Amino acid sequence: MQNMCLLLVSLVIWQSAKGSEVTNSNATNKKPTTTKVKTTRNKLWSGNYTDVNCGSAKECVVTAYHLAKQGKLFKANEYRANACDKGFAGGCHLIGMYYIFGKKNLKDKYRRKEATKWYKRACTMTPKQGYCFTLVDILIYETKFKEALPYFNSFCTGVGYNCRIFATSKYSKFLNYGCKSGSTAACNLKALSN
Repeated sequence: MQNMCLLLVSLVIWQSAKGSEVTNSNATNKKPTTTKVKTTRNKLWSGNYTDVNCGSAKECVVTAYHLAKQGKLFKANEYRANACDKGFAGGCHLIGMYYIFGKKNLKDKYRRKEATKWYKRACTMTPKQGYCFTLVDILIYETKFKEALPYFNSFCTGVGYNCRIFATSKYSKFLNYGCKSGSTAACNLKALSN
């Protein structure tokens, strides 16, 4: 159930990351017109939130889902943040996704910084669930190999699916660094990528 809820909320965030839509109805025109509205940095959620008293983490996430579906992303993020505070790593992960989803957003230093903060919380709570993957990817993008390595090692203990993604030339510098620093997983993946 938790995974299904996480998937649904992720889809809502993905839709909102593409740009929100404003629909205008016209009395003379039966067909509504849709206009794309671009999100700018100053229109991003500030990260400030208060306790919204939503009860359990599950209740927070469900409420966040409904708010996001209505286009109320800032309010939804308050509920996600509260879910994160209550120990649900998915809440932290969803806020990280809010900031970083989309290739062009990865280039935005502010978005990377905010996403990193939330992904670190998610990764620390449940390293084996894959929440660390995006965090490691962001840190590698910023060439912060030393900072990325402990998170990489926390979820990449073998050569499973999440780890195999790193066995490409895109990550070769990181894998070299990791292998030289004593990471067995990095050495194994380096061997796979050759």
